[in-house]
Amino acid sequence: MVDFYEYSTPELVRLLGNGFKEYRIRCNLTQKDVSEQSGIGLTTIHKFENGTAGNILLSTFIVLLKVVGQISGLEEFDYYLIKLGNSPYSSAELEMSYYELATMAGINMMPFSSNSYNT
Repeated sequence: MVDFYEYSTPELVRLLGNGFKEYRIRCNLTQKDVSEQSGIGLTTIHKFENGTAGNILLSTFIVLLKVVGQISGLEEFDYYLIKLGNSPYSSAELEMSYYELATMAGINMMPFSSNSYNT
């Protein structure tokens, strides 16, 4: 299994570009076809595929995935985000933070949800 932590961001972009090129070729699409279907410049696509881009916008990558029919691959990404659980800044914790700030400022304020905290 590949340890992606070993790669720099430009190296990861290069790997993504190589993979995208493989999908594009399997779809019998030229770079020009992809450019026309996506609205993304031919130079951007060329640099991405050949590893000279160094970086690519996430929105650009998503559009490219759509063109080659690989957008469903994001389902796996979504699955892992869900498995991570709540952010440390979940709404209940933010509620408490606002309540604590208001209390320190001398403002009498109840927490937003009635069952969140006992006061």
